[in-house]
Amino acid sequence: MKLLLMKKFIIPTLFLSIFCLESNSSHGQELIFASAHFPPWVVVDEEEVGGVDVEIIKEVAQRLGIKLVILDCPWKRCLRMMQDGQIDIMSSLFKRPDREQFMHFIEPPYLEESTTVFYVTKGNQHILNKYSDLYKLEVGITRGVSYFPKFDNDTQIKKTELVKAPQLLNMLVEKRIDTVPAEESYFDYTLVMEGFSEQIEKTKLKVTNKKEKTYFALSKKSSFVEQLPQLQDTLDEIVKEGLIQSIYNNYLERLRTQIKK
Repeated sequence: MKLLLMKKFIIPTLFLSIFCLESNSSHGQELIFASAHFPPWVVVDEEEVGGVDVEIIKEVAQRLGIKLVILDCPWKRCLRMMQDGQIDIMSSLFKRPDREQFMHFIEPPYLEESTTVFYVTKGNQHILNKYSDLYKLEVGITRGVSYFPKFDNDTQIKKTELVKAPQLLNMLVEKRIDTVPAEESYFDYTLVMEGFSEQIEKTKLKVTNKKEKTYFALSKKSSFVEQLPQLQDTLDEIVKEGLIQSIYNNYLERLRTQIKK
């Protein structure tokens, strides 16, 4: 998935980074990008917000000569802020009819498929082999996150919602829930970084959805709506150049090096 005057709203818990790229825009405003911690796509630490999606949006902003502001917020709050027009752009989004009411999804998608895997504590793989096994289990989910349509719309599954995915890890190892679904690359990274890789493992239940593409999206209340064609053209260039895969590979290599240290 950029300009110069910051929208005036107070959100005390937000992490804010400003990337001063020389602006060629006539509006003199900043493009405000926001996301929750969703590694390796968005990685929030005490000093900065980074990750693959952040590198992509920085490249878009640089090519368009727009100043970029980056905010960290819980996922559901980010969505509300998009709806209200307090932020301009988000990433790691699946296209949903309710979201299309207040977002312009920027074509093309930057990821062509998604894979959701269900995780359990070590030694409990046997409890979950097929989708119907979920009806016997307590499933932990992250509030506001879409997984795949069948699961999202299934009201027969007992689901426990929490604000942040890492909280689910503690609940899982404490046996307060039975399983957690998650995007595979994100959760594999999280298990290592949070120190749970020896306690939690994947089950055989994996859902790869080639129709579930991942997008950047622009708020319909954003002052950048008129620049949507330029945003789309720039992202299209980046996708066609193969730069997104290169950013992903380089970022993961840096992470592997850090973990080894």
